[in-house]
Amino acid sequence: MLKNDGAVISYILPSKLKTMPDKGLIKILAKQRLDSCLQIVKEDYDMVYSLYLVKQIGIYAGGGTERLIESLRKLHRD
Repeated sequence: MLKNDGAVISYILPSKLKTMPDKGLIKILAKQRLDSCLQIVKEDYDMVYSLYLVKQIGIYAGGGTERLIESLRKLHRD
């Protein structure tokens, strides 16, 4: 994880959760997000598609499956 991961865990997350989150869980979730972004870099995607994928991964990370489905429906509806 990033050098300042302790600051994120000890300041931002508890303020939203009202409790100290599990450091192991945070580490795993951060690694999943980083691994998915690294996979995009490894593939031969153009920049527009890469940014699209990163955005969708961020939506999923922020809101889970339901939020991603909602976003994709809106994107393809417009």
